[in-house]
Amino acid sequence: MKKVLFMIFAAMTVMACSDDSTPGVEPGGGSQAKTEPATEVYIQGSKVAATRVAEVPTNRAYFFIRVDNRIPGIGNFDSKEYFPQTETGKSVMVAANEGTVDVYYPSWNNSSLNPWYVFDTKGVATLKAIDKMPTVEDLIKADKSKGKINFKGVDLKKLHVLWYIVKYQNVDYLWHVDGVLTDQDVKDVTDIPGIGEDIKNENKDLEDKRDESTVLPTGNGNVEVDIHQQAHKDWSEIKTSIHVRDEAAKKVIVEIPLAKENVAEQDDFAIRTWDLKIDAKVYINGNEYEFGTTNPVKVTIEHQATKVVITADCTAATEYIQMLRKEYGDGVTVEVHTYGKGLTDAQLWEKLKKATVRVEPSGYKFLKYNGATSAYFSK
Repeated sequence: MKKVLFMIFAAMTVMACSDDSTPGVEPGGGSQAKTEPATEVYIQGSKVAATRVAEVPTNRAYFFIRVDNRIPGIGNFDSKEYFPQTETGKSVMVAANEGTVDVYYPSWNNSSLNPWYVFDTKGVATLKAIDKMPTVEDLIKADKSKGKINFKGVDLKKLHVLWYIVKYQNVDYLWHVDGVLTDQDVKDVTDIPGIGEDIKNENKDLEDKRDESTVLPTGNGNVEVDIHQQAHKDWSEIKTSIHVRDEAAKKVIVEIPLAKENVAEQDDFAIRTWDLKIDAKVYINGNEYEFGTTNPVKVTIEHQATKVVITADCTAATEYIQMLRKEYGDGVTVEVHTYGKGLTDAQLWEKLKKATVRVEPSGYKFLKYNGATSAYFSK
């Protein structure tokens, strides 16, 4: 699951559907997204119009706050309690305290109770994971706890909520977002007397344990290529997957001996991308990392006279791949779908078996490619 989630929300994944269905959103459903321009794509050696990228799907979440007991005039209450509440002190889940969170935000996932979460006492990472949130006024309206908190005479303009955790709970299978209502000057919930230490203890199992000082070592299999003849009733398709986990691999070149007349130009490499939001800062393990306005991996696709050539150029992606490998233990995945014509399945398979893969620089030793495979034929 970790790799699947990474593939969805973290890698610069140039991909097309490998079957006839539309992928769903995990966990807990979610909305299928609209599209927007994304990565550079080169076909026939020339740059083509931008492909479309799926916006980050969102899921419904419910928002709850604790209240800093240093706020004057707010009444008597237990600062360990979360609001809004029902009359019996249970959690309220209504439209007034509802919002949305980015399902594919790079969350941490080393807790059985909260398999996906973002925990940041400064509220920076959490804001990047939150899509829409209720206002404090909305939360006050949602509260039915019979006056445990009295906001009459309190200037809410001088207060703000530090949202310190976004989490998916296995208890109710819902997304929750927790925060603390406190003074505008407070920038970290750990600075709040009583509450700060309590929050740290409450979430002690959610601390990230990974070593921030090193990048996972490279080695065998850190460039992996799969070329597969897929099974479809009405059309011929080859799926090429290029996985690059090692920044030392600058280019991966795949050559498939399909003549130009045997490739359906009108379906030319149905490419779309699932990616981190372009031109947006991404929060990874306590540090901001900006990918910039263009993706660092350039995909070039050529239909030459006697062959199809696919090149994944990672020359400018050194830092990008390092950060992804450190965070997720994985790298960049490029998927291209080639549509054949004028050949039987058997004829296409004979050509596919002669496909070659090479990596630049030429001395690179860690390529894993075991030859093409087929849904119809064995080697």
